[in-house]
Formats: sequence, structure tokens, C-alpha cells
Amino acid sequence: MLVLAFFSQLSKSHTWIMPIFAMGLGAPRWAQMLWGTSSFGLWLPWFVGGPVGGALGGRAVWLWLGILDSLQGVGLGMMLLQTLTRTHFAGAIMMAQTLGTLVMMLAKATAPTRDGPGDVFPDFSAGVGTVLHGNYWFWVGLSAQLIIPVGFFKVFRKGQLSKP
Repeated sequence: MLVLAFFSQLSKSHTWIMPIFAMGLGAPRWAQMLWGTSSFGLWLPWFVGGPVGGALGGRAVWLWLGILDSLQGVGLGMMLLQTLTRTHFAGAIMMAQTLGTLVMMLAKATAPTRDGPGDVFPDFSAGVGTVLHGNYWFWVGLSAQLIIPVGFFKVFRKGQLSKP
């Protein structure tokens, strides 16, 4: 709530602050999925409060990443509103929803790991060697997720520069 109040005050004088912040977050949804499926956030032994505190701290980090993902969604929506006309915006949202749904259904039907994340996210509890070596899809996914904000920034910057 405080974060939204902070950004609403800043947005009154700088309408670009929320989209730029959203792009600067990188990939919080991907990080949240990594945190939740890699066994990394199950228990944080260094967290205050022993095993219970560590478990609660791991869940708190997972929730914070969810909040950052929501803020990124708001910022990207604002970016679309600032760069596209109303008709283009509606068309882009409908096309993205339709295309995303079709790709998700196709991926879910043909994936070898239909019931879970599979081996995309490594198990950090097995050691650093499992993350650095032999986990090709982890690095492909990370690279793809970090390319997306760069593309959004390029489109947003171009749209802002072309305004009179």
C-alpha cells in the first residue's frame, strides 16, 4: 500500500517513473518461481528465529517477489497506455491474451513435465555445481526473461521520444 502511495505521488510530476521502475525490476515472476520451486526458499538457516523464523522468512521473500511482480504489471500497463492509442491498446491486450492462452495450452499439452516445473529450475540444495553445469534450460530461461525488459525499454523510449 505504501509503495503504491509513493508511486502515485511521484507519478503526478513524472508519468514515466512507474514504467521505468517496472522495467528495472527485471523478471520478478521468474525469480518468484525460482524461489518457490528450487528448494532454496524452504528454510533460511541464517534468518532470525531458528527453523520457524527461517521458514517464515522464505515465505516472506516469496510474497515480496509477488508484490514486485504486481508492480511490474502495473508499470507495463501504464507503459502501454502511454505509448499506444486506445484502439491499439485494446487490440494489443486482446491479441496478447489470445496468443498467450493458445501457447500455454499447447505447451501444457506437449510438455514432458506436465505436472510441475521439471528440471528447468535447479535444486540449489544439491550444490553450486548443479546450477553452473549441466542445466542448459535454466540459463536459456534466465536470458529470455532478462531480454524482455530491455525490449520494453527500447519500445517505451522510442514511443516517448516520438511524442510532440
